[in-house]
Amino acid sequence: MLLSLLNVFLDLVSIAYLIPLFIFLLDKEQMPSFLKNITFFNEQYVGYWVTGIVLLFVVKNTVQVAIIRFQTNLVFQIATTLSARLSKQFLRKPFLELQQIDKGKEIQKIQMAGTDFANHILLSINTFFTEILVLGSMAVVSFVLYPKFTVYIFIITLICLVVLYRFRKKKIDYIGKSIRETYSLATSHLLNIIDGFLEIKSLGKERFFQEQYQKNLARFNSFFSTLKKHQNSNAKFMEIFIIIGLSLFLFYINRNISNTSSKVVLISFVAGISLKLFPSINKLIVAYTNFKSYQYTLAVFSNISEKNNETKQAKYSFNSTLVLKNVSFSYTQNQTLLKDIFLTLKKGEITGIKGRSGIGKTTLLNLIMGLLTPQQGAIFLDGKPIKHSKNTLLNFIGYVPQQPFLFQGTLLENITMDEQKNKIDFTKIKYLVKALDLENFVHRLPQGLNTALLHDSLQVSGGQKQRIALVRALYANPQLLILDEVTNQLDEELEKRVLSFLKKYTKQHNIATVIVSHAPAMQTICDAVFVISQHQLIKQTI
Repeated sequence: MLLSLLNVFLDLVSIAYLIPLFIFLLDKEQMPSFLKNITFFNEQYVGYWVTGIVLLFVVKNTVQVAIIRFQTNLVFQIATTLSARLSKQFLRKPFLELQQIDKGKEIQKIQMAGTDFANHILLSINTFFTEILVLGSMAVVSFVLYPKFTVYIFIITLICLVVLYRFRKKKIDYIGKSIRETYSLATSHLLNIIDGFLEIKSLGKERFFQEQYQKNLARFNSFFSTLKKHQNSNAKFMEIFIIIGLSLFLFYINRNISNTSSKVVLISFVAGISLKLFPSINKLIVAYTNFKSYQYTLAVFSNISEKNNETKQAKYSFNSTLVLKNVSFSYTQNQTLLKDIFLTLKKGEITGIKGRSGIGKTTLLNLIMGLLTPQQGAIFLDGKPIKHSKNTLLNFIGYVPQQPFLFQGTLLENITMDEQKNKIDFTKIKYLVKALDLENFVHRLPQGLNTALLHDSLQVSGGQKQRIALVRALYANPQLLILDEVTNQLDEELEKRVLSFLKKYTKQHNIATVIVSHAPAMQTICDAVFVISQHQLIKQTI
């Protein structure tokens, strides 16, 4: 805003310099007396005066271009910071909330809200501040010199702006809301195409999904183009206002000013301030349109402010046991999923969990990790109860889900999660890669561990993804390893070798391991096996 004030000052100085020049050239006798007393304002120095105005505008515009460049860079730095803050907020969401999010809306919010807020809200506020200051300054000067004329102009301008506001308000609100909704829908349909590529192709449903995406993208572009048309048409409305104002101005001077010299002075004055008056009004209209269209960002970032002041999550250590006592959980009040669960996990031991699909195995794992809060009972870590209000146990847990993901990055980055290269333990990575039978896979890659992988790459098989995710989990030195059906895409022989290695690793490194699996070989490596039946956890005889 300080730089914008400098912009305003330069504009006002240039206008203040330009108007006397007009008056002097048209009728020097009408020059105000205080200007006549300045030696510079006479015919001898007209050449210097004209040269000065040219130099002033060159300097003014050069400085203003530099200011605009700086402000633009600053605005997009703010946009980057805000979007990063939204992604940070997303990672702090409660687990239950994550299970119900609309991915399209979440992507739209994280990617676009920061840019929309910085580029359309902040800049609009800055425009309101500076342009109203410019108009106010010119209005004061105008009122001092021509009070009656200034009042007329103010009333006419106000009427025109009110008419424009009433004519466009509802339309702008509707367009802004529609742009957000159609963008998130188009993003959701694009995610459907990317995530479901193989199923879509195998079922021959490409046309259906493509048409869904195209329809919503077309609606988004239609609303967006309508918004742009509204913004660009402001110039045409301004042209109408200018013609109306010019007509009334000519009518005014014809009726109220008979002296030709006075007419020349007033015309010179109006011509000078018009260089800034009409662009300022146009900027205010555009700023208002942008502010109303992207007002949703105010709610987005007002919600983020308090959450960023949250205290850091407490970090736990796991020394001997993790115990679930009388734990019950359900997603709805009418249907119990898990009831009166008793389970003890000990370091150095492997615990197996079985049960039919949908019985609650993954939910049990989420309770163990602190992602879900028991509705009854409690979880004890080394004899002390865990508080679930803000904390999870993930800092000492290595977790591999049923469908592990690979992100856009090298294989090494997928294993180390972008750990600094000078701190990477390549010896351990080599050991884990070999133990999990990934050596041939790595050697076949063009650049070995430094080969770039795509997000959820289809070039990597399901079994390879599971083992890469297992390397990633073990590399982080977990004290509790939780594996959810991580061998279900391996052949029987490879599955036995992986499970055998996990038994050896659990004992050697004194960690606790929980395995959810239906593999017959699981029972041969477990110290205890439980089955979920009738909402309860029942221990089986090995």
